[in-house]
Amino acid sequence: MGLDQYTNARLLVDELGVGIRGAEGERVPEAWELGKRIAKGLGTTKERVRAEELRDAALRAVGNGGSSHRELDAMVKLLNEVHLEKTTT
Repeated sequence: MGLDQYTNARLLVDELGVGIRGAEGERVPEAWELGKRIAKGLGTTKERVRAEELRDAALRAVGNGGSSHRELDAMVKLLNEVHLEKTTT
């Protein structure tokens, strides 16, 4: 198990609300029990709704005119300006 799995699980489940906890504590659930938890999570749950909201927000951000798109354009413009300053001085 990777050292970051606990941190990733906590972020997805507790902070973002987009995941379900597969196991608690030291005990690893039996395959049938884990399958039952996953199947339950595949339905229309608050986690699924939240994941879809975050997906939509991410798509808007990277889309034309979205916040990530604008910030990337601004960074490219700044880098071009810095490059031009260095080549002309």
